[in-house]
Amino acid sequence: MTREKLKLWLAAMRVAWINADIASVKKLFGKTQSYYETPFAPPVSGEGIWALWREVRRGDLDYLDYEILALDGDTAIINEKFSWRGMKRDGIYQLEFDAADACVFFKRWKIVEPEQFIGIVIAESLSDKSVITKFEVIKTLATTTPWHMYWLKLDEAGIREIQKNLVNENQWYADFASTSTDRAMVVFKNKIFDIKKSDKSTWQAAIDYGISAGIPASQMGFDPARYAQFIKGNAS
Repeated sequence: MTREKLKLWLAAMRVAWINADIASVKKLFGKTQSYYETPFAPPVSGEGIWALWREVRRGDLDYLDYEILALDGDTAIINEKFSWRGMKRDGIYQLEFDAADACVFFKRWKIVEPEQFIGIVIAESLSDKSVITKFEVIKTLATTTPWHMYWLKLDEAGIREIQKNLVNENQWYADFASTSTDRAMVVFKNKIFDIKKSDKSTWQAAIDYGISAGIPASQMGFDPARYAQFIKGNAS
């Protein structure tokens, strides 16, 4: 395997991924004897490989790039950088080729960025308002009320930090929508509801809890769809 041929092989894999093209995948991995989706997964070949690739969805790809880190004879080490619907992944491939430049071995190591969420936080709901500065502020919202509203981007650990800083009253909450999946979270001081953006039946328990805590029903009309403008390829 030469560097030039390897670049062409990687370009073909990139096109196969972007187009979710199983026919091209079969050409790339038709002779692969051991394909490891992760280092801990059992190796698969043939139909096992095609099944993994059938899970690839076409579209909403932000970027997909490969860099050759090393090539020693017929063994290559590749760095993959990938973003889909805002979900970022960085990983390593180990590839081995036979004398005819067919891939016979594939193993992937990958690190996925923690799932990101967009949500509205009211500064007056927090015991420590400076916690807002720890996160990316997407937008500030002017209102006719004394409230100061911030649209934030943060991960699940950040959401739990917001929860920790909610004032010790039940009449405050915040809600967040995933930028890459169907998840949304409704956060109260003492409880978090993990819901589905696409299934309103999963919202009801959070709504009922908020009303029972004294929040006016008119203020429990959250809808994760309001974040769609900030989420490329909104999964809702």
